[in-house]
Amino acid sequence: MGSSSGIQFVHAVVCGRGWNVQQLAEQNFAAVTTGEWAAVCRHVKAVEEECMSRAHKMYSVMERIIINANEDDDDDYDDDDNDDTSEATVC
Repeated sequence: MGSSSGIQFVHAVVCGRGWNVQQLAEQNFAAVTTGEWAAVCRHVKAVEEECMSRAHKMYSVMERIIINANEDDDDDYDDDDNDDTSEATVC
């Protein structure tokens, strides 16, 4: 079942049961307390900060990667030249 047919299936089930999805969503969003929203916002900020930290580490490692696009020129590659990047890891 593709994503389009999956969405159509869910729509048919929801409408067949007489559910008003917009009304249900509005009721459930209104039921969320200020404290719950604050906790969600704190969590999102923490995740964003972690992603930014990882991105800086990733870009630092990526700057040291050299890609040789010329496949016929394998003789120029020397393993000893890349010792400092062989231990690089991204958390």
